[in-house]
Amino acid sequence: MKNLKSFFKVVTSNMIVMVLGIVTTLLVPVILGPEEFGYWQLYVLYSSYVGLFILGYNDGIYLIYGGKKYEDLNYTKFSSYFYLLSIYLLLISFLFIIMVPFIAQGERQFVLYGVSIVLVLQCLNSYFILINQATARFNIYSIINVVEKIVFTILIILSMALTRIDFELVIKFSLISKSIVLIVNLIFGYRLISALPIINKQIFKEILINMKAGIFLTFSGVISMLMTGMGRIVVERTLGVLQFGYYSFAFSVLTIAIQVIVAASVVLFPMLRKSSVEKLFELGFIFDRTLVYIGIFANLLYYPVYILIEMFLPQYTPSLSAILFIIPIIIYQSRISIVYNTIFKVLRYERKILYNGLLSLLFSAIVTILLILSDLTISKMALGTLLTYAFWYYISNFSLSSRASAKSKFNISYIDVLSVCLFILLNLYSDLTFSFTMYTLYLMFLIGYKRSELKKIIRFYFNKTKTSSL
Repeated sequence: MKNLKSFFKVVTSNMIVMVLGIVTTLLVPVILGPEEFGYWQLYVLYSSYVGLFILGYNDGIYLIYGGKKYEDLNYTKFSSYFYLLSIYLLLISFLFIIMVPFIAQGERQFVLYGVSIVLVLQCLNSYFILINQATARFNIYSIINVVEKIVFTILIILSMALTRIDFELVIKFSLISKSIVLIVNLIFGYRLISALPIINKQIFKEILINMKAGIFLTFSGVISMLMTGMGRIVVERTLGVLQFGYYSFAFSVLTIAIQVIVAASVVLFPMLRKSSVEKLFELGFIFDRTLVYIGIFANLLYYPVYILIEMFLPQYTPSLSAILFIIPIIIYQSRISIVYNTIFKVLRYERKILYNGLLSLLFSAIVTILLILSDLTISKMALGTLLTYAFWYYISNFSLSSRASAKSKFNISYIDVLSVCLFILLNLYSDLTFSFTMYTLYLMFLIGYKRSELKKIIRFYFNKTKTSSL
């Protein structure tokens, strides 16, 4: 019952985040225009990599203390972790601020100043967020999860009363919202910071142990972001900020769509960690099959997105060619994040996550080079990213299946490949109405053809819910 409640709390908070994300995704591009939106997205892109600088510090704590109770934590130890991390981040931020004038000019200079500041805010927030996740404090996590989006959305709406809004103001709003989140984290985590810190040799030894445990997960996370980030960087460098704005807008649609699905992994990690290996693989198989069908039906999102952009954001219609290839990524990204990487983390196979990520990144680099040598467009880059995620999924599937029993093998059905190919071809070579009609008919056929498997999946969740309520 507790796990089920936790799941719904996290999903509810992420639904709120998704709704607010839709609001800001629609408002910010309209307010800024494609080029200024490109600079805003450049800040968002660079900010996503700041976690690399703490070298597994927070991820190690998440892995080592996952499944433990918050009340059982050694507050003195965690207070020491926090203050040492704060000092380190402030020093790194100060060095970056000094370096900015020498490495960037104009608009990019302001972007990098923003990244230098957000480095401190984001990494400290991550410290508390991962502790809340590891110790299953999902009530707190759910509250904090929506605070940043609420503050940011309110600031954006209020700013519309101003005569001139630029990307610099939006970056300032981002920094304000993250600062408020940090204050909220400090309030809810006061026991972790109010204890008197002890700085000694033992604390540094434990920090190194945490970093050693988390470094592979951190690198894996960075590699995961590079799957999409590499393409965005290439687009910005070769096609310019305007095309980068279009391409980033397309990916912001994916970010909204994937938010609720990926939220499940937050609950699954501490829950699955308590399962036996055999049960772990059985649950993983069910979740994998569930996400296949969710992803296939998620392709329908393309049609309302297409209409909304044409009606309300006509200046971003060039993004539609990329969105066609980006939405099917949900099928692969959700399964990698929720099922495969979660199970690898439970089994403490962080190196396997890193290895699979490196292979996929190499594949992505090869595809990107081939695209650069050809006539590069944002739609081709989006297709390359889709192929990379498909490759990443299949090698993750192979890695996990080789460790599973015959009963729990993650067999590949290729329904996802067929569905993605059909969806893309229909939209490339027919109009929107015909494509929607044919894809809907295909989904109806699929429901009938796979009704036996779908019934088993529904029965599993129904029984799980019934058992949890007893």
